[in-house]
Amino acid sequence: MQKIIKIILVLFVVVFFNACKKKCCDPNNPDCENYDPCNGKKRINDDFRVRPGDRGFKPEGEWCDLIPCDTFSESSVRFDMPINNPSNSKYSWQVGSEPTPRTGKSFEVSFSDYLNAGKWETHIPVTLTIRTPLNSCMTHPEDTLIKVTRELFFQEKEWWLIPFRETSASYRGYFTNNPSKETIITFIDQKRGYFRGVEAPVFLIVGFPFVDTLLSPTTHLNESCNNFKNSKFKILFPEQNTPKLSFYLSLVENYFINENKIRNIYEFNRPSGFERYEFIGERI
Repeated sequence: MQKIIKIILVLFVVVFFNACKKKCCDPNNPDCENYDPCNGKKRINDDFRVRPGDRGFKPEGEWCDLIPCDTFSESSVRFDMPINNPSNSKYSWQVGSEPTPRTGKSFEVSFSDYLNAGKWETHIPVTLTIRTPLNSCMTHPEDTLIKVTRELFFQEKEWWLIPFRETSASYRGYFTNNPSKETIITFIDQKRGYFRGVEAPVFLIVGFPFVDTLLSPTTHLNESCNNFKNSKFKILFPEQNTPKLSFYLSLVENYFINENKIRNIYEFNRPSGFERYEFIGERI
């Protein structure tokens, strides 16, 4: 009996997947039988975006998609509307105790006066109200008026790979491609002297599986973006003797799980091909 049941299940799976191969199964594709013009459009996205402000500089591109974070260690904050909402949605922002709500899809606010008055380590509520006209996908009035509040927290002390006023820090953990092998990674901020012909200051990483010491190209050779917990550095134009010392490092991403625990990603465009390493560790 069990054998017969197994055979029936196998036949059902085969028939189902063959049907899927013959049919178009994408609800977002007008040419498919199961096309739904309202797929993903039946509710308003209220997850507005916040990040450190640009302060007049050109914002980074799409490559710098940071993990969202509502904690800030600087005074300027950029607010952006949620994505994928109808183009005729209207936005009203109540930032803290400002007397007049702000309107628009994006803007930047400086909280410097507030913070300079001794308001670090405090929360500021931000309430976004979204109004959307009724449409063919949203026919209930209660779905077209959305209000959400989030608390921004301003923390004066930043989190760093190397603690303030120290020159090195070590983390015990593992690379995700070999989680059973314990590894210690040490970051060194060398202020003086030379490293294999490169004049300091240099930033060194000790403990990679394929090299004893890796040179991370200096800040002026990078594009970078960051928030309180997450930062990315894209290596642009390494100096002539840098690529071999950095093993063709092309992208670094640092993420703080907490103040002492990190998840870091390193990408290399080596002559032998692309390589990616992910390290998770805790400061020792």
